[in-house]
Amino acid sequence: MNRPEPRKRAIFFGDSICHGQYVSVERVFVARLAAYHNGRVVPPVVVENRSINGNTTRQGLERLSYDVTSHRPDFVYVQFGLNDCNIWQTDFGEPRVALDAYRANLTEIVKKLRAAGTRRVMLATNHACRLGDVYEERLRAYNEVVRSVAASVEAALFDVRAAEEPFDPDVMLLADGIHLSEDGHEFYFEALRPSFMAELARLADAKKEDDSRDAAPPAVGRSPVAP
Repeated sequence: MNRPEPRKRAIFFGDSICHGQYVSVERVFVARLAAYHNGRVVPPVVVENRSINGNTTRQGLERLSYDVTSHRPDFVYVQFGLNDCNIWQTDFGEPRVALDAYRANLTEIVKKLRAAGTRRVMLATNHACRLGDVYEERLRAYNEVVRSVAASVEAALFDVRAAEEPFDPDVMLLADGIHLSEDGHEFYFEALRPSFMAELARLADAKKEDDSRDAAPPAVGRSPVAP
């Protein structure tokens, strides 16, 4: 009896923006992207959400092996930063993860994903929040690091700040000024959907190329002519 071919696996890896907070699970943009793709494409992809509320890139890096790379995903979407650039009272004026450390953590996450065989990696910037000008200025610097790392490691980039439709923090955030409302999840779903579908299509194309190479007969070399 032949075993069924293993399905492709996509993982969303981040903080409460991917996980969702105070929003019903079926309204979270990750769940909606999974339902949209798998309702249209055969065979469907296993989509998992390995995000944890409050996480920084440092905490993400610590759990990367258990939560992500051990599952050998084909595609990983990475979105951290809102907690990294935040400053708690116990941080005494310093962000939870310094800018240089944030850059190093993102770079290492991508490196380890690729070492585990992940074919496609997408890094994401973060939306504007209603936490004041000082926080927003700091967040812009962290977003710029995301763009820089994506370019340097040749990862795909989802730049929420460059979306065709502008993100409206007054409508798309909850009362806390940082977490996505249902409208915010709708925005992410619509803005990310084309890129997400394209990335998974590239996985399918890569598999076809692999199958073609495996099926091709070995090349026959010519015997050297004796002098």
